[in-house]
Amino acid sequence: AKVGAGMISGEASKEAANADQVATEAFRNIRVVQAFNLQGSVTQLWQRFSAADARGKAKRAQVTGLGFGFSQLSMFGIYGLAFWYGGTQVTAGNMTLEQMLKVFFAIIMGAMGASQGQMAFPDAHKASAAVKRIFSIVDRIPKIDPNA
Repeated sequence: AKVGAGMISGEASKEAANADQVATEAFRNIRVVQAFNLQGSVTQLWQRFSAADARGKAKRAQVTGLGFGFSQLSMFGIYGLAFWYGGTQVTAGNMTLEQMLKVFFAIIMGAMGASQGQMAFPDAHKASAAVKRIFSIVDRIPKIDPNA
């Protein structure tokens, strides 16, 4: 989903806001819409704004789907390659099935841990900056003598 997160265009969100505004005003002024028989024109206006927003959402959905599909292909392709290579090693007698599975899961769990660990890097940088600010406050010499 991270792939599609940057694809939100201002134009699509403006169109969605305009469609919402048309619907809200139509419901608020339902008596006027009914009295002047404006249902058709209000509906057409709402459909025009909604269609433009739907095109933007469809494009974002396609990009997001492609990104997700590629990530799944990569992950399961690597799994398949690892099992194939492990199978060749087991067949050749270089390792047992148990050893192959231990190695496979050790690598997978290590990679998952590293990928989850990298999510904390921005927070670690913020924490480092906060520690520097706190120590600069603690280490400063006050202008007022506290012992006087």
